[in-house]
Amino acid sequence: MPWRFVRRYRDLSLMAILTVALAVGANTAVFSVVRAVFLRPLGFPEEARLVEIRDCNPAEYQRVSREGKNIFDQRGCTVTSGALYRDLLAQAKSYETLGAMNLFPEQVPLGGASDPALVRGWRVTPSFFKALGVPPVLGRWFEGQDEVVLSYGLWQERFGADPNIVGRKILLRDAPRRVAGVMPPDFHYPPGARIWLPHPYGTRQYFVGYGARNLNLVGRLRRGVSTAAAQAEATGFSTRAAGLDPHANQGWSTQVDGLLDEMTFEHRRGFAILSAAVGIVLLIGCANLSGLLLAGLERRGAEMSIRVALGARRSHLFRQILGETLALSLAGGALGLLLAMWGLDLLRPLIPAGLPRADGIRVDVPVALFSILVSLAAGGLIAILPGLRAPRSNPGAALRPGTGRTSTHGGRMAQGALVAVQIALAVVLLAGAGLLFGTLRRLAEQNLGFRPEHLLVTDAPLTASRFDQPGRRTAFVSDLLRELGRQPGVLAAGGGDPLPFTGDQQGRFGIRFEGRGELELGLVHWRTVTPRFFSALDIAMLTGREFRESDGADAPGVCIVNRTLARAAFQTDNPVGRKLRIDRWLEVVGVAADVRQMGADQEAGPEVYVPWAQEWMGDFTIAMRYRGTEADGAAVLRAAVRRADAAEPLGEIVSMDALIARSESGRRFPLVLFSIFSALALGIAVVGIYGVVSQSVAARTQEMGSGWRWAPGLRA
Repeated sequence: MPWRFVRRYRDLSLMAILTVALAVGANTAVFSVVRAVFLRPLGFPEEARLVEIRDCNPAEYQRVSREGKNIFDQRGCTVTSGALYRDLLAQAKSYETLGAMNLFPEQVPLGGASDPALVRGWRVTPSFFKALGVPPVLGRWFEGQDEVVLSYGLWQERFGADPNIVGRKILLRDAPRRVAGVMPPDFHYPPGARIWLPHPYGTRQYFVGYGARNLNLVGRLRRGVSTAAAQAEATGFSTRAAGLDPHANQGWSTQVDGLLDEMTFEHRRGFAILSAAVGIVLLIGCANLSGLLLAGLERRGAEMSIRVALGARRSHLFRQILGETLALSLAGGALGLLLAMWGLDLLRPLIPAGLPRADGIRVDVPVALFSILVSLAAGGLIAILPGLRAPRSNPGAALRPGTGRTSTHGGRMAQGALVAVQIALAVVLLAGAGLLFGTLRRLAEQNLGFRPEHLLVTDAPLTASRFDQPGRRTAFVSDLLRELGRQPGVLAAGGGDPLPFTGDQQGRFGIRFEGRGELELGLVHWRTVTPRFFSALDIAMLTGREFRESDGADAPGVCIVNRTLARAAFQTDNPVGRKLRIDRWLEVVGVAADVRQMGADQEAGPEVYVPWAQEWMGDFTIAMRYRGTEADGAAVLRAAVRRADAAEPLGEIVSMDALIARSESGRRFPLVLFSIFSALALGIAVVGIYGVVSQSVAARTQEMGSGWRWAPGLRA
């Protein structure tokens, strides 16, 4: 019986159960993530008919990847245009419904409460909800431009789950909006959305041509229409667009993919590598246990020989070995399931914020069934080699005095081969982890161009109805930054839009340079910043000066450029006094060091900084360098904003170090798991070697103690 074997060979059984538990636990933990992210249905009705439509240009992606990689995926695909959306609505035959949403989410100021706040919102067309097919739990989808739809979580947290919320007016950007409905608690599309606002589709900016790519499109296919058919139709539209405007559309194509495939595309490669890694860990564990059982067979030679002498067939012995390994595997699998649950709790803080549907990662019934199946499969693999060697016992030789516990040459060869396989596989994983660590270390050593330590940032949207005049905005920001600068522990305070790691790139094309005309520099990033901005972020001024309070709206236009633009456009490191033109001529008053705005792996592109007082481009982000603890700095920042304007909603106050860690979390998470699995593989291999050697020694005690081992001239 299997449990008799466990009781008799406790040392071998304990090593076997622990080995299976570690291998199965690792596989179960990764499968729980893969199932939640890639395999679990989205929860939309007939979701197989849902597709996302994007424009792709791999050549353009390669050209701008160093500057604007954040708007492309790894295939070179990005959003599409309002012109394509208009034509698909009018002419496409593949879709039952087509919806659109804006390029990026926005921080929406939500007022009407004692503590105004910013909530993550998306602008969508009314057909967006119809395409997804999920009705609200309260009310309806919006129809007019003055209505909004709330997420279930926002409805509960900010409005106390008020059952009469539908029809109630709330303040967004100090303007009243009527609540049309509340979405179900499991509706989270786009990921992280807290409120949905009407999209201004139909205005002139969305019909400037196929080259103005600024919309995400979601469609529901007609019944009977395949994704391939929709793709063929979309290809016809993109081909026609290339003929109408070759300059803007040459090389671009339209891609139609299933919604789930599109949501998870960016994460597939990383988790495919992780799945392969845990598969190798499982193979190492199986090889480990096969070697242990082979060594154990040497100790059980007399037992097996007696069974053969009493008439046991090969199939009987194989079934006995299989039963024992399955019992060990199931026991190890049960322990591995507990280890997976514990491990997920430890790893949850490391899960990247951008991982879709991460809130669904858990050990549930399907994951438990997977653990059982893996345990059974492992037991079957483990039993193969020992089961095949067990029937080869020679009853006469095994029962002869002095040979019952002597290792055979064939057994030692098989055990050595299994040990070699374990070591080889473990080295493969360790080498891969070493390469990944080297990449991460090089990224960590990159000079970002600014100093993130002791730097806090937060969003202040400057609600339009209260700051509708440029003078009022400028006065508020100047007073606020001046007040912050007077606080004890504050070293410098500035701001702008956007700051590094806080927003998406804003850019301009077609810039003219004094004496050189319009150069082909591609996308030139454009940032509006306040005085003391460069001091707050500790960005080095290579030449010239920072902006001053005197660089106001009525002052002559000035700008600061980074070193990359200075060299590319003016062919000098000191272009102070030269001019460039976008909407008007601006004089260069300084050159700043290059800053890696979106990540350590992205080179700095050409950048122009302009005074925030001269060109306000949108929301405002405060940057404050402080001395002391982060909590004290956050309290000072929050109190200063409240004193300046108690009704001004404030975003999350977060350290720049935390923002950088978030941006790197997608890269760090697979690396951490891969490293854990590599160390686990090495540990299992070491345990396997120890187990095989100890079992071999136990099996050869009579041989070791026989007289010829102590013949003259031989030593222990």
